[in-house]
Parts: sequence; C-alpha cells; structure tokens
Amino acid sequence: MQVEVTRIDPCNQDVKLIIDAETTSAAYRKQLLLAGKSAQIPGFRKGKAPLKMIERTYGEKVKDYFYEEIAEESFRKAIKEHDLRFLLYPELQEVTWNEGEDLHLVFKIETEPEIELKQTEGLSVPYKPTLLETEVESYIQELLKENSLLIEVEDEVRLDDIVDAEISYELASEKKSLTKEIPVVQDQEKELGFEEHLIGMKIGESKPIQIYGYDLASLHEVEPKLDDDLEYECIIMINAIRRKQIPALNDDFAKDMDFDSLEAMREKIADELRLKNDHKNLELKLNALFHALYETNKFPLPAKVVEHLLNEQVKHMKNGQYLSFLKQYYTMEITNSLVNTYLFNKLRAEYQLTPTKADKDSFIEHRAILEDRTVENWKETNAKRLEDEDFMDEVQKFLILKMLMDKSTFVVQEDEPEELQQPEDQLPEEAVSDQIQKEEE
Repeated sequence: MQVEVTRIDPCNQDVKLIIDAETTSAAYRKQLLLAGKSAQIPGFRKGKAPLKMIERTYGEKVKDYFYEEIAEESFRKAIKEHDLRFLLYPELQEVTWNEGEDLHLVFKIETEPEIELKQTEGLSVPYKPTLLETEVESYIQELLKENSLLIEVEDEVRLDDIVDAEISYELASEKKSLTKEIPVVQDQEKELGFEEHLIGMKIGESKPIQIYGYDLASLHEVEPKLDDDLEYECIIMINAIRRKQIPALNDDFAKDMDFDSLEAMREKIADELRLKNDHKNLELKLNALFHALYETNKFPLPAKVVEHLLNEQVKHMKNGQYLSFLKQYYTMEITNSLVNTYLFNKLRAEYQLTPTKADKDSFIEHRAILEDRTVENWKETNAKRLEDEDFMDEVQKFLILKMLMDKSTFVVQEDEPEELQQPEDQLPEEAVSDQIQKEEE
C-alpha cells in the first residue's frame, strides 16, 4: 500500500492511499462471497448462486460495504505504519476504482495546527496598568457602600434602587402571586433584564411586564415548572422603594473608620494595596504578552474540533433566547482554551525551561497575593491542585512568560471607548472563524 500525505493548510491534511489491484480484487471477492452466503436469488438455493449473478443483483450494495471495510482497514494500517496524528476521525473524500485496477482512497484529516513562531522576543506589547490611586479610590468607594444606609424614598425607581414588588401571573389557568425584593442593579456580573421596566415607576403603580420563565422561576423560593424560554405576562406593582444613602467622603467618615484624617486613610490603604497592585499589573503584563504572542504568531484552529466541542456543550439545551448567546460564549471559551493550549505547547517546546522549587514558590506567592490569601492558606486550599500535573504546566507557563516579559517592551494603552475594549486575557475568535468559513465553502 502506498501512502501520500499532503498538507492542505495548518490544520488539515489529505491522506491518499493506493491499494494494489491484487489486494483490492481479493478483498472485493471476499465481500461478494459474504454477500452470496445469505443471498436469495430465484432459481438457486440460498448461498449457491454464482458470484457473477450476485454481483449483477447486489453489486452496488456490495461495493458500498466493500469500500467501507477496505477504507477502514487500510486507514488503520496507514496510522500504524506512518504514525499519522489527527484529531476527530477522518473523512473519506474520494474513492476511485475499476475492477482489475489499483484502488485510490483520499481521506481528509484535521490536525493540531502547525505553528511557526515568527517572533517571541523584543515585542512591543500594549497593556493598560491598574493605577494604585484608582485601586485606592475603588476601595474607598466600597467602604462607602458598605457603610451606607437604606432609606425609603417616595420618588421614581432609579438604577441601583431596591424595590418591594408584588408580581402576579397565571400558570396553567391558576393565578399566582408573590412579593419579592428586587434589586434594580446593573454591573459587570449582571445585566438588567425585566428589571429595566421598573425604572421610572412609582409606589402604588402597576403595569404589565413580560418576564422569561427562567427569570420568573428564580424569584420563587421553590421554583415552579416554567418554560425557561417562554415569556409570561406578569403584572408588577411597586409597594416600596429603598435607596442607598452613601455617607459623605470627608475627615469625619475617615475618623469613623478609625483613621486620623481622610489623607491618612488614603495613605494607609495605599500601603496595604501596593503589593497586590504590583502583582495585578504583573498578571496584566503576562496576559497582554500572551495575547501579543498570539497576534504576532497567529494560527488557525481546527474548525471541526471547535464545532464538535461546541455541540457537546449545547446539545442538551433548548432552542431559545439564551442558546444564541451561549453558543457565542462557549465558542469564545473553546477558542481561548485551544489557543492557550497550542501556543503554550509550542513555547514549551521552543524554550524547554524546567521550573525549580523557587519558581514554584514564586508562582504560588503570586496567586496567593492576587487572591488575598496567605501562602499557607493558598497551599491548603489548593492541596489537590498542587499534586496535579497541570499545576506544573501553569508554573512553567508563568516562568516562560516572565522570561519573555523581561525581553519585551510594554506600552501603556490610552483609554478606549468602552464598547471597543476587550479583556487582555481574551483571544479573538478570528483563530477559528476563517477556518470555519473555508469548511463551509
């Protein structure tokens, strides 16, 4: 058997197998004999019909079984003899055979991408550091919120208010109602849903609002059987509105927090946050560097693998308002994970750095500081993780990136409009989108 492997692109190869005429004919005859054993042909006893008669009667079906069997057997041999590496099972693209001639099979296999590291050192890396002053002010704002009072107000509902509301709706022709405290809050972790329609309402006012089953069920202590993707017609009445009254930021507030003055409070908080801020900026630099390494040495991802992993994530989910969002979310997660894996593996092979105990301790200290833990507490909390092979991969990645960081120049980014910003540790979906488009064509 002849084997020819042709690289089509960084993630795909054609594997052409040529099986000689003698082997092919013998395999085809074997398939005809197998078919003949169970063939029912008029004028002949079962299993006694001539092969030519069997071929005339069942030829196309026999060929289908023959191609399937010889393709599978031949490809298995090619894997062993030529050490073929691929991801998902190969696709048989082409079969060419005339009786008495060689059989030609063409498979398409998807592989891990071939990555060429064009440049890894001397990069100019844009990043946006976290300023200590900003961290201090953020900390103080949290202190103000923690020490705020909730007061009842009589005006309209505003963003960040908490409302007491009565919600009424029908389920299976039965009237349901509940009274619930609803925060009208929008932040990085939670976007406004139906709560947006409460803004501007006054105490005693009611109005119909459509609420998805997923959100409506979450308001109950015992969730009723609601369809997540169905909108339910609800009547919401506002019973009360409470608003945070944040204390004034002045020396009196600082003294309430056991500081001599507001200036002294800022200085003390800055001293306490300085080390963590340094490690935050180290993490930002490492993430920005990894992103820059990908952008400089960009490579496609195996599109069918991404599609397969995505389908596995969403196969049990219903179609509905969340499915489209979840597909985008999981595609980005899968893309980031694969890019990180493939790029790190390439860097590891390129630099072959072996972490020392000091490197491991440095990484643990870094993680502990970022998570506001002592080193001992972090080790205790992550005891199982410390024994895992993957943990040493994390340490090795940390070591390689720190080494490359010292050979790079970091350029502070100017502020961008909010809608244009992308987290430093997020890698773009371009890694797979071009390849998916090629597959669809």
